[in-house]
Amino acid sequence: MDENKELQEDDTGNVFVCDEFDSQTIGINSVEIQWKDADTLEIKYDKDIRTFTKKQKIGDVYIIYKIVG
Repeated sequence: MDENKELQEDDTGNVFVCDEFDSQTIGINSVEIQWKDADTLEIKYDKDIRTFTKKQKIGDVYIIYKIVG
């Protein structure tokens, strides 16, 4: 995805896909994404979020996941 493109509400990702279920609502602080270095992305997400896709690597980029809460 181009760095200047904004995701729309109905867009889905190719690295990390999650949703809200039961009483869990995804809010602004439910998922944090941070570049650790040029080829490592860290995704932190709330323990109550249901996940569907969690890729470990896309191209030359490694993805690290941390569950919080």
